[in-house]
Parts: sequence; structure tokens; C-alpha cells
Amino acid sequence: MSEDIVMLPLASLRDNPRDFFHPLDPDQLADLTESVARSGIVHPLVVRPMGDGYEIISGHQRKRAAEALAMTEVPARVVEVDDARAEVMLIDANVQTRELTTMEKARAIRRMKEILGNKPPGRKGKRYQNDTEVGRTREVLARRFGVSEAQVVRYDKLNDLIPELQDLIDAGKLGVTAGEKLGGLSPEVQRSLHDVLGEEIGRIQAQEAARFREEADRAQLVLRILETRAKEVEEQLEQVTALNGDKEELEKQLAQLREKKRKAEYDLADAEAATKALQRQAEKKGASLIDLLDRLARPLAAARPELLALTAGSLDPGLVPHVRKHVRTLRETLQMLEPLSKEDKTA
Repeated sequence: MSEDIVMLPLASLRDNPRDFFHPLDPDQLADLTESVARSGIVHPLVVRPMGDGYEIISGHQRKRAAEALAMTEVPARVVEVDDARAEVMLIDANVQTRELTTMEKARAIRRMKEILGNKPPGRKGKRYQNDTEVGRTREVLARRFGVSEAQVVRYDKLNDLIPELQDLIDAGKLGVTAGEKLGGLSPEVQRSLHDVLGEEIGRIQAQEAARFREEADRAQLVLRILETRAKEVEEQLEQVTALNGDKEELEKQLAQLREKKRKAEYDLADAEAATKALQRQAEKKGASLIDLLDRLARPLAAARPELLALTAGSLDPGLVPHVRKHVRTLRETLQMLEPLSKEDKTA
């Protein structure tokens, strides 16, 4: 594990996402800031390279003090370690330099238990512990945190409490031993107790908490049966709800189709009426045209023999203009009727 102490830009440091320890309260941070302003950062931060910057292993509060003083760089010891070793160093630093709350100690014990119980990549039969940390995990944790093995078990069990009960532990309103017993209950039972008793749950003695656990164990079979039945009913309810939803949607679509059909029927009726009106107008117009042509053609047909007799031979030049005028009128009339004659042929 290589390490060097260097001055690093404050902007290049980022907090450790695995840091579950509480930050200093405003008064404590003010005291630390005053100390840094007076004497500087005596103990360098511990960081490890991460991406284009550095991840803090220990020194989060010193970083906050430096930020409050508008410092641009801080001394840091750079180490090359993996994730598990970095987390162990983070926990050790807080255990050695701070007075932990009960739940901070409980979380630290649970996390160290998980880390010590895992084999690191590339190692066979060894775990994350140095040569002086031999023995069972519980023994190692007891030595590391300065508590008995029984206390290790109690602290570890506190992690199974719901958040509301963990807050009561840290507030000193619920004892560790009683908390351990309550941690053996299911989260649902814990929440029910908290909902009924509130902070008064802190008055529960360890013997009472153990009794709650025994009663809860006896009730687990009934509870599981009820939960299974409730799940079946929920599934049936979801199916009925889905069917009702489909039915409502289909009824809505059917109503829309019926409305469209009704409008289409109205539109069709209007179109048929308009077509019949046009047909009537066409029939009426055609009859009037035939009648008019009949009235025009009859005199012409009657006068035709007379016209042939009169036009035989030469015509008096004085009559030519008059004849041309009438011929022009007849020709224009024929030209006007010519399109109708063509339509009749194509039909």
C-alpha cells in the first residue's frame, strides 16, 4: 500500500458514499474550524485516487472546516487500496477519533462483520484482517470495538430495528438490550408497537420485549396464512378491476361507434335527398329544353319547302344582308346546341 502526503486542491476531493457517520453539529464544526484557522490541518486527510479526483477515506469534517475557511488546498495522504480496505479504514478512523452514537457503532459492527466475512478477490481461505486479527469474526469485532462478544451480538441486532426505533436508541429513549429483543420482531410488528406506544416503547423492559417476540413467533403461522389469503383476494380484485376497466372502455368505444353510425346515416340521407333534387332539376330542365326546341323546329320544318323554292336560282342582292343575318342567328343557335348533341352520342 503506497502512500504519500501531498497538497491537493479542495475541489478535487469528493465525499465517500459509504460514510454513514453523522457530521459534526454546528458547534463542534465551529470549534474544529477555529482550530484549523489557528493551527492549520495538523492531521492530513486520507484519500485514494478515484477517477479524475480523490475519494476521502477519513477527513470529511476537516474538509468541511477547510471549505468554511475558503481554503483552496489541503494536505492529504494518498493511499492505493481497494473498496473493502478503504471502508475498513473509514470505520477505524471514526472509531478511533470520535465518540460514536449507539447506532453508529451498531452500523459499524454490522458493516465490519460483512467485510470480515467476505473473501477478497484473488485470496483463498483468508479474509480482510491483519495478522493480529485472528480468530472468529465475533472475537475480532469485540477486540476492534472494545466491547464484549455479547455486546457485539446486541449491537449487531439493532440494525434490524425500523428507523423510528433506531432514532429512539440514539436519543437514549430505548435501551440496547430491549432494542436487541425488539430487533427480533418483524418490521410490521415493530411498526405496530411504535404506532401504539410511540416513545413509550422505550419503557419496555428486555423481558417484555422477549415476550413480544415469543407471541409474535406463535402468530407467524396465522399471519402467513392471512397474508397468503389476502394476496389471493388482491389478485382477484385486480382481475375484476381489470375486467371492469375493459368493460367501461368497450362501452365507451361502442357509444362512440354508435354516434358515428348515426351521423353517417344522417349524412347518407342528406346526400340521397340532394341527389334526388338534382335529378328532378335535370329532368325539369330537359323537358323545358325539348319543348322549346319543338316550338322552334316546327315553323322551320313547315317553312322548309317554301325556303327551297325561294332560294332556287339567283337572289336579289338587296336581300343578301337580311338572309345572312337570319342564317347567322340559326348557325349560332346550332353551335350552342352542338355540345348537347355530342353528349347524346357518347351516351
